[in-house]
Amino acid sequence: MTDKDNVKKQYENYKKQLDKINDRYSETYVKPETDMPDSLGLKTVDYKMPSEDELRKKAETALEADRQSAISKIGKETEEKIKKQSALKEQAFAEAAKRLLDIDSEREQAVREVKTAALARNIARSSIASEGVRETEERAAALRRDAQAERDGTAEAIDREIEALKKQASDSLSQTEKNFLSRLEAETEKLREKALEEKTEAEKYNNTVAEKEAEYEKALEERREELERREWERLARLAEIKNRQGESALKSMKQKEILSATKEFFDGLSPADALALFLSDTGMQSVLGEDYVWFLNYLQTRKNG
Repeated sequence: MTDKDNVKKQYENYKKQLDKINDRYSETYVKPETDMPDSLGLKTVDYKMPSEDELRKKAETALEADRQSAISKIGKETEEKIKKQSALKEQAFAEAAKRLLDIDSEREQAVREVKTAALARNIARSSIASEGVRETEERAAALRRDAQAERDGTAEAIDREIEALKKQASDSLSQTEKNFLSRLEAETEKLREKALEEKTEAEKYNNTVAEKEAEYEKALEERREELERREWERLARLAEIKNRQGESALKSMKQKEILSATKEFFDGLSPADALALFLSDTGMQSVLGEDYVWFLNYLQTRKNG
């Protein structure tokens, strides 16, 4: 801060001091003003308790990823197992088809051999030859029935296994859903308890704010009452002085304080600055009244001396 700024600041304080002196000697009631704000300005917390639907949706969101992961895992594992069983079924049908072809081939070969042997023995048209072919055909038919029965038995067993896998998957999905609902209730309760704690904390904080504001308002009112009392006491003292000593005595007391404050301020400046500032302030004659000439001479003497 420069010297000029410092002088300006001191001059403003001097003017405020004069205003206080004028207020002290005013015979008119002046409504007191406190140096306190109307309130502490503390903010309360606006907490809204979430609804049951909101709590449940929040819990569902927190658990949905795990639920979908479990469902996906069951689906993939079941799909892989069914694929393996289906592959085994296809393999059983392929092996059975090959076996049937082999049986047919072996049957045809055996029939040819029976017929060739019969021709060699010149009994191709005999009942012996016919019986040999029939027996060969029957053996082949029996082998076919056995191969088909084995194939169908394997297929049926595999179908039962696939159905069992599907049921197992369905049971697992049902259990997963039960577990999810159980966890959902627990998570919802956990969120509910947390929300209630937050509500309690908010209410506790708001109550504290209300208590502090109430205490401050009480202190503010007490301060206003105190200033009000002092203002009426001030007016009473002025009235008493005026009644005992006269209005001129009251004016004299006021002027002495103004002159004292003025001298204290200007004495704090250099003689040249004090005289220059005093002469530049056209309101000083009104401030000092009858003391104006005396104080001007005082400043001139101080500068010249």
